[in-house]
Amino acid sequence: MKRIILLLLILLFLSFLTINSKLTNDDNDSDNKSLNEFNKWLINNKVYKNPKIEIKILEKYGRSIVAKQSIKKNEKLISVPKLIIMSNMGGFSHHLPNEIYEASISIGISPTNLQAIFLMYCKLNDKSFWYPYVSVLPKEFTTSIYFTEEELDELQSSKLKEFTIIRKDGIERHYNSTFTRLSNRGIIEFSTQTLQQKGYTLELFTWALSCVWSRAFSLSDSDGGMVPLADMFNAEEISKSKVQPKVTDSTLDYYASDDIEMGEQIFTPYGVYKPLSSSQMLMDYGFVFDHGTPSDNVAISVPIFHPDEPNIQVKQSILEENEVENEVFLLTKKIPLPNDLLLYARVKNLITKETKYAKIHFTSYQTKDQPLNIRNEKVSLRFLENLIHRYLDSYETTLEFDKILIQDLEKNNLSFNSLNSIKIRITEKEILLLTLNEIEKKREKLNNINNNDFENIN
Repeated sequence: MKRIILLLLILLFLSFLTINSKLTNDDNDSDNKSLNEFNKWLINNKVYKNPKIEIKILEKYGRSIVAKQSIKKNEKLISVPKLIIMSNMGGFSHHLPNEIYEASISIGISPTNLQAIFLMYCKLNDKSFWYPYVSVLPKEFTTSIYFTEEELDELQSSKLKEFTIIRKDGIERHYNSTFTRLSNRGIIEFSTQTLQQKGYTLELFTWALSCVWSRAFSLSDSDGGMVPLADMFNAEEISKSKVQPKVTDSTLDYYASDDIEMGEQIFTPYGVYKPLSSSQMLMDYGFVFDHGTPSDNVAISVPIFHPDEPNIQVKQSILEENEVENEVFLLTKKIPLPNDLLLYARVKNLITKETKYAKIHFTSYQTKDQPLNIRNEKVSLRFLENLIHRYLDSYETTLEFDKILIQDLEKNNLSFNSLNSIKIRITEKEILLLTLNEIEKKREKLNNINNNDFENIN
């Protein structure tokens, strides 16, 4: 009997492997077919693709641009006609049914939501102009809005968790508002009765927005959009990028910014025109660089002034004069202890007999970033130290524990999303520790000076 049961289990396992292998092969066949159709579409629409490059599916990156032969600096890599770019100044008015285009434009929605609607239409209509392009876009994303609750919890006290929940709520709100307004226009495609049946779901709207956030290009000050082929250059740190874009009157061109070796994947950089933090990259693009970015930051909130705050009018006046009017401050790698946070702490901890002189001291350009006196500075540094420690203590794990976690990914069975969450909280804890280090430096300087000598304290 045991032998029979064992044999049945083996047969069941082999059957599972066979089915799984067939599904994988079917997926690969479908991907290859879509890619072949896309390549034909590029040729038919006069897109130039340097014969020395090819589109390949790489394990870590998915669809990628790889050099088949060595490429010299300044060689043209691709040239995409503007009329096939998915944008207002590109091909929208030329390649979408007029009633779809006019109805969507008329309701006055944001450019991002507009792009999402048109992406949805093209994905659901296989005769649409951009269908071959939309068919090769990613089916799934690793951005934070797709995290499970457990993966979101891995962010611990990071503000990214809160921002992700806000974004998910916003997507649903925009979906309901946008398609209600489209349905009210009387367009059959967006009829309330058949909207879900045709596939215009919240899930597809989320996918379309994710495509726009992660792949759209800024083409000018007033226009941006999805650029077929150009968005297959995967992103890396600026130092690893070998792509130089150039916008002409009729095309978007990419040139090699350096020599490229045969077999090398060709990367485009992220954050060149708009510096991005790791949290922004995870929220929009679905990955995090191992060592973070120069724009990484931690947003901290400070206590607000209550009506019974001692000397509240003087304190508010000083902060307003210095344009410090909110309760949230950004700590960064480069500036872990910003002057406006220091000013807030110094003003917050004023006592009555200091207010008259403080008003002059903290509103003078020459002295506003300098301490007022030893008493005020000691109390202010202690206040900030306690504040930063509270933030560090709000994370459920220590920095050391997090670093051990990611040293052995297989042992700890971390998903890609969990790994990125841990990277985010590591970066934030490192910044908070940098802030504590800066506070300690100021305290050491303070211990070496007299009450009448503050010139070298900063």
